[in-house]
Amino acid sequence: MNTLLICYVFYLGVTLTLTAGVTALLWQQGRTILAFAYRGQPEVAGAMIHLQGVGYFLFNTCNIILAFGVGQWPTTMQDAPNFLCLKIGWVLLVLTGTYYWRLERVEEVYREFVLRPAPPALVK
Repeated sequence: MNTLLICYVFYLGVTLTLTAGVTALLWQQGRTILAFAYRGQPEVAGAMIHLQGVGYFLFNTCNIILAFGVGQWPTTMQDAPNFLCLKIGWVLLVLTGTYYWRLERVEEVYREFVLRPAPPALVK
């Protein structure tokens, strides 16, 4: 088999699996937080987590595809491990950054809807 084809398949397999796994983790854990934040509105919480999950997956999939064009692809099997480490490392770095960014957004929603003080009582 061609070295380049092996690298393509391995790179896509590893990076898409990692992206799908992190998206599923955020989807499950974020749903719990948003369901609590949007008290009595589970449809809104479900819609928000769905939209965030799709956006997260699309953003990171675009990063994976764009990383194809960066750098010199290996021509020999000796170059392949170094190449794959660089490409997969870059994708993991972006995944980690977007993971923490998304956690901050979920925490922001939690603070806004759950931890904000109650509005003052109306005086008649």
